[in-house]
Order: sequence, then C-alpha cells, then structure tokens
Amino acid sequence: MDKVAINTAVLKGIKVAFDKFEEWTYGNWPTDYGVESVVQVHVASELVKARTNRKYPICLEPKFGEILDSARASGKGNRPKEISWSKRVDIAIFNSRNRPIAVVEVKRKWVTKTCVDDLKRIAALVKHGGPTRSGSVRNGFLVFYIHRKGNLNTVRNAITKLEETIKNKWTNRFGLKYEVSSKTWRKSWDDEEYAHAAVSIRVYGRPKRNRMHRELLLETNKS
Repeated sequence: MDKVAINTAVLKGIKVAFDKFEEWTYGNWPTDYGVESVVQVHVASELVKARTNRKYPICLEPKFGEILDSARASGKGNRPKEISWSKRVDIAIFNSRNRPIAVVEVKRKWVTKTCVDDLKRIAALVKHGGPTRSGSVRNGFLVFYIHRKGNLNTVRNAITKLEETIKNKWTNRFGLKYEVSSKTWRKSWDDEEYAHAAVSIRVYGRPKRNRMHRELLLETNKS
C-alpha cells in the first residue's frame, strides 16, 4: 500500500465510524463518548479493504519495540526519548516481507496536548525506524474527527487554524515533513446544520538516495 491508499482508507474509516456510531446510538457522535476503540477498528477495517494482498498484515496495538525490530534500521543509534519499547501504536501496516511501512494513531477528536504528544511519538518512530536509517517505516499518520456548527467553510477554517496550532505547538525536532488532509461532509441535526471532517496528519522523512532505499521503495510500492 502506498501513502495515498493509506491516507484515503484512514479518512474513510473515520467517516464510516461516525456514520455507524450515529446509527447505533440514534444521533450521537463519536465525540460524545469515550469510544476511540470504535474508530480504531473501523479505520483498520478500511485499511484491510484497501490492501492489495490479503497476506499483508494490518495489526492493531503492536509494541513500538516490535515495529522497530521489524523495520531493520541500520545501526543501533540512540533511541529517541519519545519512544518506549513497550508502548503500543494503534495500527501498523506491513508489507510483503512482514516489515512495517506505516503506523497510524487514531483519536476520536483533537485535543492539543495528547495529539501533539502522539505526533512526537510518530515522528520518533519514522526517524528511528525509517528511511534516514534505511528502515522500512516510511510514514506515520495521526487521524481524528472534528465538527463545527455551520456550513463546510466553518470546519475548513477550523482545519486551517489546526495547521497553525501544529506548526506552533509541535516541536518537530527531527526535521521531518508533514501534511494535513481531510474529508468533509455536512449533517443536520435538530434543524441545525453541522459540518464534519475526518483529518489526517501524515509525518514522513526523506530517504537516502542509495541502492538499498531504491529497493525498499520498490518493495513498499508493490505492497
């Protein structure tokens, strides 16, 4: 699976989780209850549907240590302070060699402190197990849901402000890149209009240009 397929699937998973939860509860939204696991499962389900080969694992709650050991990054290096070997990531996506190519952290809503902390951990995983050290973890995603009362412009403006928050609050100490994308929709309730969005923040690094990375890129794209 490439980054576009992963990003499309995780955004769709947030929307599916919203629709299902609203149906189950007759009008409640995921932000009304502590149901992060519901969102996580639906995101994983959409990733399973999007994979090109059923043998490529989509794993829930693998440990950081398991991911980094499987990533086979070159050299031991100093483990970033953000990484605890026993901590778990919500979802990990593996390729045909059973090497992790992406990690996904799922939130039911944006909370600045916890989401910024997740971005730090995602960045540490990409840096320590990713392309700059010849590892396989090429992308990390933080995905969540937001809503605003009003039309679609209200939630789009909220996403723009969110990007400023990320820029100001997240100390991107590894020098990685990130991009924000979203899937928006409208939904009325009790004669009031609301705008909703599934949001994805992708964190990624720049690979070294050598033979090993060319081979890794080819293998990742095939998966």
